[in-house]
Amino acid sequence: MRKNKSHNSSLLERLQRLVADLLAQIGRIKPRALITREQLIAFLDKNAAYIAQKCAYAYCHARMGKLAYDALKEPLFQQKMEVCRWEGFAVILSDLVLRTAFMFKERLGKNAPATKEFQKIYSDVLARHPMPVHRKNWLDKQKDFQRRLEVALKNRPSSVKNTAEVGGKALLELVPLGDAFKKHDHDIFMSTVRLCEMNFEQELLACCKPKELWQGQGQEQEQEQEQGREKL
Repeated sequence: MRKNKSHNSSLLERLQRLVADLLAQIGRIKPRALITREQLIAFLDKNAAYIAQKCAYAYCHARMGKLAYDALKEPLFQQKMEVCRWEGFAVILSDLVLRTAFMFKERLGKNAPATKEFQKIYSDVLARHPMPVHRKNWLDKQKDFQRRLEVALKNRPSSVKNTAEVGGKALLELVPLGDAFKKHDHDIFMSTVRLCEMNFEQELLACCKPKELWQGQGQEQEQEQEQGREKL
């Protein structure tokens, strides 16, 4: 029993050090004010990729120790981690776009963008990357996000803890380690994802200017419509 507690404490300490390094790295990247749609999309892209990859790889290193370096050289493990990396990116992105939608709704009220705009943002972030080799498209994830978003925006905004529970649980299931390990480490892993998503939200609240961004987007749409009419 003591040995188990000692191992769990050691795992937690290793993971905490890795996460502290992760957050320090994120903290050194000072984003500019987010006042355009493209800036917001790039911000979401960077954070979703960083959180998904760092949490998954940090957990593997913390759980496996030095053996992780050998495992990551194995083709089969590499293939599974590649799937984890991309699928994890999609589920964490779902969390982050949902947090963004909550923020717009809170700050702009009735003037906030329609639900379909956040669905498009989610799809546009995914479209910034080549399609992963194990996928033909992202339609299933897009439909999952659409359902999740529609339900969430009908209710009061949930906490970061609740939002991160969805992405974190899905990400943990994707990590190619034994189910017994993942069940044992569930709380530690979830706290890691939650901490990262809280850090994301702090940056979002500090940098994003919803009113300017949405007004600018509206002006761009009007210009595109006007150009379309001129061509006709």
